[in-house]
Amino acid sequence: MNTILTATDAAAALSPNAVKLFSLYVEDAANWGGSPLVGGNVSLLGAKEDRGLITHLKRAGVITTFVDDGNAWVNFTAKGRDFAVSLGLAF
Repeated sequence: MNTILTATDAAAALSPNAVKLFSLYVEDAANWGGSPLVGGNVSLLGAKEDRGLITHLKRAGVITTFVDDGNAWVNFTAKGRDFAVSLGLAF
């Protein structure tokens, strides 16, 4: 897995759309107790394309996902939290 800790590192490892989707999930995290619902309040390109971006973010090590009560949720890894800070985002 890639180690992404700064915006500069992410620029090389993540597509601009993946960074945008990540930012949207960080901004939405407060609405969900820190772990936003996949596809809840956030959509960038549509469900199918967003799923591909989520896979990209998971492979980069900035998020994981988990299922609870039939819903998929985003969990930010330590790398993801560091990456969010490097983008000027706060949880």
